[in-house]
Amino acid sequence: MLSEWDILPCPFCGGQPDMREQVSEKLDGDEVLHYQLACLEGRTRCHTSWYTDESRAVGAWNSRARGVK
Repeated sequence: MLSEWDILPCPFCGGQPDMREQVSEKLDGDEVLHYQLACLEGRTRCHTSWYTDESRAVGAWNSRARGVK
């Protein structure tokens, strides 16, 4: 069973994705940190959407269809 932090390999190339972080500013001036998993290896570039919670980004990545064995 996977824990919430076990990140599965890329479904296209089998590589290990990178966790990206991005800071954005809200209208009230506060900053929000966003997370995305992305694999830029191989010929296919793939990534999740941006999430404000690391575990949601990992969950989105891990729930993708598996194509590589």
